Amino acid sequence: MANSSPRRVGVITAVRLAVAMAIFLWPISAWPQDAAKSDPNTPVSPEGQARKNFADEIRRKVEKKMYPGTTVPLSVEGPDATYWVWHISSGQADEPKCKSEYDKGYASRLRKLGFTKLVVTDESGGRCELDPVTRDVFVTSAPPSVVRQHPVVAQASTAPAAGENAGGSSAVSAAEPAKPNLPPQPRAFILDMATRSVIVLAPEDAAILGTVSFEEGILKTMIQVPHSKRLAVFDQGLGKDTFRFGWHPEGKASISFVDMDSMKITSHLQLGWGIGQVLTTDDGKGLAVVCPGYTSQKPEETLPGEVVLINTETAQIAGRFPVKTPVNLLLTPDNRTLITFTSAWHYKDRSRTPEVQFADFETGKMLGKLVPSKAVTSAELSTDGQYLYLLDPGQPSDKFEKNVDGFLVVVSVPNRSELSAIDVGSAPQGLIHDNATDHVLILSDTAPVKKHREPGGFLSVFKGTEAVAVTPVAYSPLLLRASPDGTVLYVVGPDTVSVLDSSNFRSIAEIHIEGAEGRSYRRGGGNELNEFTITPDGKRGIAIFSNSFKLTILDLEQRKSLASLKTGRGSVRFLQAMSVGLDNFNAQQSAQATANETGVTQYYTIKTLKPTNLSLAVSPDSKFAYALNDQTSDVTVIDAQAATVLSKIPIRGLEFEIMPGGNTMAILGPSEIQFIDLKTNQKMKVGKENTLKVGGLGSFLRAFRVSPSGTRACALGTSRVICLDTSTIKEVGRQEHFKYLETILFEEQ
Repeated sequence: MANSSPRRVGVITAVRLAVAMAIFLWPISAWPQDAAKSDPNTPVSPEGQARKNFADEIRRKVEKKMYPGTTVPLSVEGPDATYWVWHISSGQADEPKCKSEYDKGYASRLRKLGFTKLVVTDESGGRCELDPVTRDVFVTSAPPSVVRQHPVVAQASTAPAAGENAGGSSAVSAAEPAKPNLPPQPRAFILDMATRSVIVLAPEDAAILGTVSFEEGILKTMIQVPHSKRLAVFDQGLGKDTFRFGWHPEGKASISFVDMDSMKITSHLQLGWGIGQVLTTDDGKGLAVVCPGYTSQKPEETLPGEVVLINTETAQIAGRFPVKTPVNLLLTPDNRTLITFTSAWHYKDRSRTPEVQFADFETGKMLGKLVPSKAVTSAELSTDGQYLYLLDPGQPSDKFEKNVDGFLVVVSVPNRSELSAIDVGSAPQGLIHDNATDHVLILSDTAPVKKHREPGGFLSVFKGTEAVAVTPVAYSPLLLRASPDGTVLYVVGPDTVSVLDSSNFRSIAEIHIEGAEGRSYRRGGGNELNEFTITPDGKRGIAIFSNSFKLTILDLEQRKSLASLKTGRGSVRFLQAMSVGLDNFNAQQSAQATANETGVTQYYTIKTLKPTNLSLAVSPDSKFAYALNDQTSDVTVIDAQAATVLSKIPIRGLEFEIMPGGNTMAILGPSEIQFIDLKTNQKMKVGKENTLKVGGLGSFLRAFRVSPSGTRACALGTSRVICLDTSTIKEVGRQEHFKYLETILFEEQ
């Protein structure tokens, strides 16, 4: 038609093609007849009978016209159901492969017969829907590309529980096939934010076993309730992200419990404003959820923060109480006392005082509240749950008149009172809790004095309020590491490593780090040492420097530096420097020419090379080290024993993952994964390709997880999941066409 817009014609054509797959689709294999039939003993209304007759008509037509002799199970979910469900055992529910054009009469007949929605699903979770009124077709769950050849759990409908569960917004609908044969390996559960669904997948071949969908909200995360076969799926509610204050809720968050075998929603609870930290008891009987609320300069927009306590056995809310956010949750070992910690904060004319609250986990009853005497910012709980350690970092300065030392505040948990505040020196580097000995260790500087600008460092060790040891160590200590057998401690400073006996914390020796930059009291500048790795055999230490392509290897037995090595390909660094220099020259020339022509001062941006970040991995046998350089996009292979560079492999990546067995290492990039054989130190192929493409245009690698059995690994992209055999690094299956995958977890056995 002359007046029809191309866009309208295109949309109509797309809709027709998309709906065609709901009526005439791919080859259809056999399906149990009784899974598609309604209960014959249920009275059938005239409308329900008409819908059933229509389903039978389509069944006969498809059998006769396209696939004679096959079974096409079309059914209604009860005679008066509003869903018409067509199960197919093969194919993809959103990609029409049939060339037949959609018969427009079907939509009008569906509407006249009272169907409000046409749902097309296949046995492994693919799902799309047709609105008979608008004829719109849209996908509501991920279609499969690998199909499990036995009945699986498809969508199932459940009613919300009583009380607080009533009126829950989550629901799923479809006919219930037989209970699946569970795979021998732990199943993987995947959260798709875009379709608001959780998909269960078999990692041995990537077959989709089932799915459960939620009608509204924004799914944020999920966990498996410990010692149970239930998922807790968290919906943060409707809202929007703000640049300054983060998530601004417009509706309350909620939690849904899902049975992992039947994939049914068993209960639904409304929480508070937003979803923050989630904490479970060791026995899995209790769950604490931080609902952070919202902070705004406009009082009318401010929403209160609270902690909600849930009894997972009854799926009911046990209690709730307000908190100042942001907040950190801690739990005593007996699972009885929940501790909330709000840190101190100060910026210009705004500030937040610290706060500690104690609550009974079972009832949510407030047991006590404490305002620490110092501006504490971090917290650790003792192994026995008797003491809460709080650290005030102070205000460190290299000028003695401005320096303010930090303090360790010790709180009695049973008495809910502050016991002492202990000076721990300048610039304490955080609380390090040793679970084995129940000691708390703190690295600090001595306070600067006027005539000695460069202070020394020391290690303080506490148990309760008692100072177990105070040992001088390398100046400006940055890191604390332990030998694999736990007998030796290494305190790492900018250019020195102090070696301590872990039994009494006495100093044994010091090792100078070759290649380190000059000493600087002020942390955070220059090429500062930012990581120290000890090989599994305890014989080598490897120091990595920030904003640098260098690393230093130490002999921890002989206690000396062996070599300072360069990582990354020099040719790549040279070309990058040349490119940046040329861009700057051209920008300067262009600005100068414009200024001469117009008489107006011109400005241009001076480009620089991006900072170098190194990641390090060590082979399980301690023979080799691997340095990943993100500036030159390569991996430098190092002989850790000889302290020499063996090769440089071009690989773009962000982090390492050594596979079970220790023979292969995965290099995780923004949207791809590459592998190195740790026996030959050569890049491996995945199938016919050198790279496993997990993402694509606008799609990224979201997660890489190894199954508890160690035989399978799953790579999660934004829109696809790929499963691998960890011993051969061969792909065993994949699922595509997801919308926005967020997280993946393997079930606990």
